[in-house]
Amino acid sequence: MSPRTGMFAKLTAPFANKPNDFTCLISNSISFASTRTKEYLVFKDPEGKFQPSPQTLTQVFLMNYITQSVNLDLTDTFSCTSMTPEQRILLGADWVWAILKKPTKNPKIQIALQVLHLPEWEEAEERAAARKPISESIQMAQMESRNKNVYERMVDFCTSIGKDCYALFLFFGKRDDKYRQVPGPAGK
Repeated sequence: MSPRTGMFAKLTAPFANKPNDFTCLISNSISFASTRTKEYLVFKDPEGKFQPSPQTLTQVFLMNYITQSVNLDLTDTFSCTSMTPEQRILLGADWVWAILKKPTKNPKIQIALQVLHLPEWEEAEERAAARKPISESIQMAQMESRNKNVYERMVDFCTSIGKDCYALFLFFGKRDDKYRQVPGPAGK
């Protein structure tokens, strides 16, 4: 089953089929996921009730990335690990993508990803989170990581993995954009 073509699909470059070029394959999947996430952002709910949270948009992006990876038949060469809330706090990453060696399926390259949202989105998410009770494990993770910011924690995480780990920051939102579009990824 091929993915549904969205209204932003014509804005992305056509995909060149290079099965061993992981940069091209990852880039294609990121482009596809960004395009699909933009569709959620420009949808106008007549009742004004549809206002996806930053976390929802992050999950929409990830699910579309995984969908495109499956469509490109990357299931034997690619893995995605979504971090738990505690891991996000301690390591500074939302996900870790890995390019796998065949036939061992050991990671050849790992990419730690962090999704960054506009400050007003993050503030709204923090206010919503402040109303929820915090588990003991989350409190412990916050105490353990209090001396470093999220970027320092992510650099430490990549450094601990080794030279084959890269950091990728995805920026969601764009100032002065009434649709709050996903402009695309920026990386190391």
